Amino acid sequence: MSQQLEVDGPGEVGVGRNAGGPGRTLEDKDESNDTIDNVVHGRGRHAADLQTDLLQDDGPVASNIGRRKASKSVKERSEALLAQEEADSPDELSVLNVEVDATDSGVARPETGSASLRRRLGELTRRYDNLNTRHGELRDVGVKAAERNFERFKKQVEESAAVSDKLIAQLKEEVAAQASLASQGEQVQRQFELSRANSSQLQSQIDQLGTALAAARSEVETLSAKLAASRSAAESHAAKLPGSALKPGSTANRIMQSTELLHAAQAKEDLYGDLTGLLVRGLKRDSGEDVFDCIQTGQNGTLHFKLLLQRGDNYEDAQFTYRPQLDEDRDDALIKVLPDYLLEEITFLRSQASKFYSRVTKSLTERIH
Repeated sequence: MSQQLEVDGPGEVGVGRNAGGPGRTLEDKDESNDTIDNVVHGRGRHAADLQTDLLQDDGPVASNIGRRKASKSVKERSEALLAQEEADSPDELSVLNVEVDATDSGVARPETGSASLRRRLGELTRRYDNLNTRHGELRDVGVKAAERNFERFKKQVEESAAVSDKLIAQLKEEVAAQASLASQGEQVQRQFELSRANSSQLQSQIDQLGTALAAARSEVETLSAKLAASRSAAESHAAKLPGSALKPGSTANRIMQSTELLHAAQAKEDLYGDLTGLLVRGLKRDSGEDVFDCIQTGQNGTLHFKLLLQRGDNYEDAQFTYRPQLDEDRDDALIKVLPDYLLEEITFLRSQASKFYSRVTKSLTERIH
């Protein structure tokens, strides 16, 4: 202490070494009271703050370690403090034994008050040191634990951020790839639409060319049939001419007339064939019947058939017999479109010939869908 209280006589106290007289008192009553109150109440407030910090910390392991270390430290400090107090002078010990109410009258208490104050002050000191040590250790433990938790959380956040950045980069790449595929798909779709439009146009052209080809084939067959019929008629007429027709003289006029009649008949036959599409290639007379070799042309093909007409006295009772002359290799397409009754031999009355012919022309000229 910077200033000590001294005892000059039994039951009398004074301030300083130079004070005299039997009635000496404390130097300053108010200052002594403030000093003791500051020691007691100041340490009490510090201990209360330490207790608040201890209640806020929830580390049982750190608290146990702090208690053991604090107990050991307080024990050592208490023994050192007691040894120092016993070595002090009687004057310093008497100052500690003076109570606040005794300083007002200037009369010292008996020696028993000094021991009580020493015990009280020692107990407060031990509590203060114990709480201070525990407070420091727990604060260090709390700060270090907070730092460790901060570093751990920081590392976790950095790892999560790295993973998130990597995932975002992958998603961006996938989105870019999907956008590229979508663009390619749109281009392919446009090309497909153009190709389909071109295909439709080409199919229409193919259908037109097929129709033109069928018409050309039909015309070729018709012309071939007309040519064959003309040649057959010319040959049969030449065979029927008598030998005298070749002699010069008056028979030349008759030959010229016969030739003109022949050309006229051929012209009529050609006109009939052009209008109806029916060509009569030849006529053959057998016993009791006439055989007509016929060709009927149409849009769906050319039908080769023979009509047999029975000769008789009654015109209405005469019958026609239809015999198709079909070849499976040549007439395969025609066989598929003809009705079944035209694929077989049929017989009908002469009065029904026009009906038969209308059905034949309908089968060959009607468009098939």
